[in-house]
Amino acid sequence: MKGSRIASMLLVLGAFAAVDAFAPDYMQAKAKKSAERELITATANLSTKTLRGSGIEPSVDGSTKVSYYISRGNQHYLRGNLKEAIANFDRALLMNPANSDAYYKRGLVRYQLRDYRGAISDYSEALKISPNHVDIYISRGNARDDSGDGVGAIQDYTRALKIDPNHSYAYLNRGIAHYRLREYKAAIADYNRVLRNNSNDASVYLNRALAYHGLKNYGAAVADYTKVLQLKPNDIETYNRRGNIRVQMQDYRGGIADYTRALEIDPNSAHTYYNRGNLRTELQEFEEAIKDYTKALEINPNYAQAYGNRAIARYSLDDVDGAIADLQKAVNIFKKQGQTAEVQKGIDLIEEIKSDQA
Repeated sequence: MKGSRIASMLLVLGAFAAVDAFAPDYMQAKAKKSAERELITATANLSTKTLRGSGIEPSVDGSTKVSYYISRGNQHYLRGNLKEAIANFDRALLMNPANSDAYYKRGLVRYQLRDYRGAISDYSEALKISPNHVDIYISRGNARDDSGDGVGAIQDYTRALKIDPNHSYAYLNRGIAHYRLREYKAAIADYNRVLRNNSNDASVYLNRALAYHGLKNYGAAVADYTKVLQLKPNDIETYNRRGNIRVQMQDYRGGIADYTRALEIDPNSAHTYYNRGNLRTELQEFEEAIKDYTKALEINPNYAQAYGNRAIARYSLDDVDGAIADLQKAVNIFKKQGQTAEVQKGIDLIEEIKSDQA
């Protein structure tokens, strides 16, 4: 095909760029829900009189005062007043430095503030007092994993499982930690254990699909994404991810079908139009590819890769002027973004197209 050599070079500008790499976020969401559940439970144990009071009754003993400050810290947390929550847990610990609950709750708040070092310190203090508290090990594992200490996180989750061998969250979060360390087989083993107890958890199938992807077991990844979609039929990101996997399997028709379904759910995804355009370019359906790239650019006028790949399709249809114009727009956007390598690449390609036409 005329221009095929140039077209193959233009693909370097960004064809088949997948949806942004997905880092599992279920662990952080779970940790927040767990923290709220713990705090709500603690708050529910307080008397209405104590909660409504503006201060502490002088007749109550020290233990009740500590409970009061912990409870007030819980309430501030639930209202989003995180600094006030910490201040109340601080008061509780001044009164009783051996209160593991106050350390644990303050750690939960610090975790929400992304003060992972502070959270780990509080969890560690709580574990000195309550060494068999499963939830504290899991929470410390969460903080360690989010701070980049995946090995330490795995140790904490494993310790939690020695205390409670059937704790699904510990298996799930350990699987995520293994995944982040690229220990995909170990991650899959943990996810399998979770699914043994709950075969309808879409998030676990999603995480296992990512691990299978890491092993380049694309067939298993597609099967898990398909399971996710059975449980969550309108999950646009899963359609996109399954489409990306199918691209790697060179199942371009299957990829187009997934991207099309994603666009039926969300017709305003520039990246999905872009990906579908890439597949149509690969299948030499250039007119349809141009429509997809144009739609992506209507949604995101600064999508430099879409200009670059639309140039491929236009050049393949002998629209030389259109191809050069698109490449120049891509170069201008890349220049504003400070992507000097792409700028030079685009300039070189424009010159090569002109030379090819001479």
